[in-house]
Amino acid sequence: MEKKIKSNRELSTKFDKLICVNGYSVCPYLFLYLKSINPSIETVLFTWDSNCLYTFYRNYKYFNRIYSFDFLDVEKYNIKYLPIFWIKDDNWGNNRLKYKISFVGSLHNDRFEVLNRIVNKLLPITNNYYIKLVVDASLPRFSFLRYVIYKLFNVKRNFITQYRLVKNIDSSTLVMFESVPIDVFNEILRDSEIILDIEQPFQSGLTSRMMMALGLGKKIITTNKYITKTPLYSPEYISIIDRIDPKIDAEFINEPIAENTTFSQKMESYELEKWTDVLLYGEVGK
Repeated sequence: MEKKIKSNRELSTKFDKLICVNGYSVCPYLFLYLKSINPSIETVLFTWDSNCLYTFYRNYKYFNRIYSFDFLDVEKYNIKYLPIFWIKDDNWGNNRLKYKISFVGSLHNDRFEVLNRIVNKLLPITNNYYIKLVVDASLPRFSFLRYVIYKLFNVKRNFITQYRLVKNIDSSTLVMFESVPIDVFNEILRDSEIILDIEQPFQSGLTSRMMMALGLGKKIITTNKYITKTPLYSPEYISIIDRIDPKIDAEFINEPIAENTTFSQKMESYELEKWTDVLLYGEVGK
């Protein structure tokens, strides 16, 4: 790897900054080599995954500034908090608000169980929702044997759920077996008044779905309790529920959202163009 880095002509160019997003498999020698050629180079890292999934912290020593979307990583490693960016939607003015609440997401961890609990609590309040869980219809070889072993030892719950749904052991109107094109996903988001957000239980960062929805002025119902510790928390826009025993606030659902200029300005600072200013300059619009 060192020989490849040294022989790469592009890396011999003079650089002012190195900006790394996630960097799952960056060779540490790359930092040392760039520093040797550019002694004053500023190195910046942003991660939108958690250290509980990848050991990002192993390379922290090579960076001058470090940002993470994960609030627990920010507290643990004393680094800077920066949520994921959102992108303005050119079709935003064309929304029809077909749905009171919507959710489209892939199957992972306990999402299927959480969605079922939420829908059961939603029904007395509204049935105007579009909630779909995308399940991969393909299964690996020896699926039945794996299913029996995982079921016996009560592990790999995600696979157990997938197997039961694919094999029609469990049926649900919430499940679909085809992926949703991005333009359709964006249309559903635009046409919804409230967006349901269910994060992975081991992460504290705000999902891209949540950031896009907040940027578009939508209300959020989320299982992510850590949002209260971020600068973005506003009870006008965000309602927090428990993933085990979700209590749905009917008033939050039925109350029309009031425009909040302060909150809108705050969200503007995380729109992609201004978000990149943070990585480049350390603050918005410098």
